[in-house]
Parts: sequence; C-alpha cells; structure tokens
Amino acid sequence: MAISKQHPQVIIAGARDSLKSDRGAGIGLQPNGLRILDQLGLVDEIEEATTPITKCFSYDEDSNLMSVSIAMGKFRERTGYPFAFIERQKLLSIMTGRLQRIDCIRTSARVALIEEAEKHVVVTTTTGEVYTGDVLIGADGVRSVVRTYIDASVSDRIADEYIKVGFSTVYGMSSPTKGISAGERFVVYRKGETVLGFTGKGGVIFWFVFENLNHYVPLSQAKRYAEADVEELCKAVFTVQCTPSLKFEAIYNNRIAAMRTPVEEGIAKTWHTDRTVVVGDAACKTTPAGGQGANQAIESCAVLINKLMEAYQSTYRPIRDPIKLALSTYAKDREQSAIMTMERSQMICNSLFCLQDPTVLKDIINIGEEEFLLRALMGFSTAPVLNNVEVTTRGHFYSMAVDAVKQEIKRRHSEKP
Repeated sequence: MAISKQHPQVIIAGARDSLKSDRGAGIGLQPNGLRILDQLGLVDEIEEATTPITKCFSYDEDSNLMSVSIAMGKFRERTGYPFAFIERQKLLSIMTGRLQRIDCIRTSARVALIEEAEKHVVVTTTTGEVYTGDVLIGADGVRSVVRTYIDASVSDRIADEYIKVGFSTVYGMSSPTKGISAGERFVVYRKGETVLGFTGKGGVIFWFVFENLNHYVPLSQAKRYAEADVEELCKAVFTVQCTPSLKFEAIYNNRIAAMRTPVEEGIAKTWHTDRTVVVGDAACKTTPAGGQGANQAIESCAVLINKLMEAYQSTYRPIRDPIKLALSTYAKDREQSAIMTMERSQMICNSLFCLQDPTVLKDIINIGEEEFLLRALMGFSTAPVLNNVEVTTRGHFYSMAVDAVKQEIKRRHSEKP
C-alpha cells in the first residue's frame, strides 16, 4: 500500500489463487504497527473491526490465578493506539480495499525463476507469466522462495543453517464462549503444553496451544501435521483454567478453525542481493508468543520503502547503485531490531513453558502497571514511520509519549549513584 501510494508502478503477486485465507486466524496489532497503518488511513476501519485488549488473566500449571492485569488496556490512552487482535482475512480486506490500483494484484503467481540484470530483475511464475521490475520484494513467509534465491546467490547457504523448530502450535479461532468477554486475554504458564488467547470484536477468541518439543530440528525436518494432530495436542490442555469461570475445553469445543503447525524461529543471514530483498517472516521469524511478528513486518516494510523512495528520488530511473545502497542500508537498519525481537520472543516463550529462571517469571507476573507501560513504550520508541506520508495527530501523540518515557529513563539513570 505504501509503495503504491508513493510509486504507482507496482505488482503484488501471491502464490495462492485468492487473497482469502484462514491461515493465521488472528493477527495482533500493537501501537508501533498501528501508527504506520494510521499513516495509510487504515486505523479507523481497523478499530471498527476490533476490540482493544483491556484485561489479562495469568494462571500457573495448577490452575491458580497468578495475576489480573489491566496494563495493556492503557495503551490507547498512553500512545493513541490500542493492542488488538483482528481476523487475518478482515485485515487483508481492509488493506486491499484501500489500494489505489486493484489491477496490480496477481494471484496464482508462484515464483519459478528469478533473474537479475544490472538495472532490473525478471520474475517468471510457474504458469509462465513474466514480470520485470527494479526490485523484487519477498514477503513470502518462512519458506521464502526469494530468500532461497538470495542464499544461493550470495553464499550457497540454506535455511536449515539459521531456521530451527523447537515447538509446535495449534492456532485457532472460536466463537464467543461463556466465561470470557471481548477485550480479555489469558496466559497460562505451564510445562510441556501451554495456552495463550485473546478476544476480539464480539467476543471471538483467537487462541494458541503451544507444545515444547524438547529438542530442535532444522526447518527441512519440521513435521507436517494432520487434522488428528490438532485434537491430540488440544486435549492435553482441556482442563487448563483460562479465566476464573472458563477452561480451555469449552473454547476448543466452540472452535471455528484450528490448524497445527511447527513454530519456526530464525533470522536470515543475508536479506538482499542487488535487486532482491526480503521482509517479514522471510527475513525474521519469531514465535507467535512474542506478539510482535506482524508489527515488526510492518516496521520493516516502512524502513524498506523509505530507503527505496530515497533511491527513486535520486534519479527518475534509478541506476544499480542507489537501489543496492537502499537494500543494504535497510538490512543494516533492521538487523538489530530483528535480534532484539527474537530475544524477547524467546524469553516470553521460555517463560510460558516455565523454562526461565523463576525470578524472571516472577518479574513478568508481578510487574506494576506503570513499569509495564514504561518498558512497553521503550520498546515502541525506536519504531519508524513512513517518511513521505503525513503522520496523524495520534501519531504525533505517540511520539510525545515515547519522548516522555525516554526522559524518565534518563532521569532514573542520572539518579543512580
């Protein structure tokens, strides 16, 4: 969307025969991602389709209530934007509805061949279509064809060297269920198998059941799960308490969709060639427990677009070097953010399975509201915006909020002996 807003010659190609999909039933959107989407005029419609998360229940493996927190419910008040879950298909519908040119979308366009020249890149699909452009951006997921091409072009590296699987998950969506209300979230800290869930508009529940495999395997050896595997894992947590009056079995029985998949983790060693580049899960894949996958993908797209627009402004028809520099600086800018996101995701996932030092889990559970918000806003403080698109009033409010947090951190440091 941001590219089509600033540079009209864009083709969006997808391998599937339709943009409609129930894969990835829900997407969590946080303030750092929503500020960018707000620049594109999407947030009002997103908020109409969601209910902000306002309360979180935390339970241990013995169904003891550990805490009830309302800190996430303060996100909108403090930053201008909430934390909310939205159906993947609904978000895609909102985004495509705002595209200036629908004819730029190509479905059933699976990449078969990538060829780079000095001033362009040529993509051939499995059905024989040929597309030529200045840059190929691979937002094609953890099993990225574009990343595979980059690996082969740069160093003959393969994804197995940097992407591993140590967990599996069933992600699902359930109809409203008695015992949990719209805007509520639950987390269970439990060894072996654990549960995480969020409610959205009208009380629909987005949930994840995680399994610790107790060992890691490379991406190519990740198990392919069948429908029977879904129920096998979910039954293991049927008696788990999710809210004071709700066990997971009731949520599962109301399921609308459920799918089991390996949980991949890894950061690509090389993100670009001279004319190709990866974003999102193709570049950095974290566990869904971290809650930042979609938001980090949005951030990465914003940074990449900023760099490309700088290159395009250097000359109408960019020569090789400005594009190469744009892709290189994008990758450097996002590398540290990817590492930090990965580390945080792993910490959260390990905490869910009670693999962390007990003091770490205690800190997560018992953190006060103000301290939680301070840490969250510090995490949001480095988030980018689109340089050539107007920042909204809410976006400026977000900036003031993180500036205030930076001042508070500076004050604390100055008071240390």
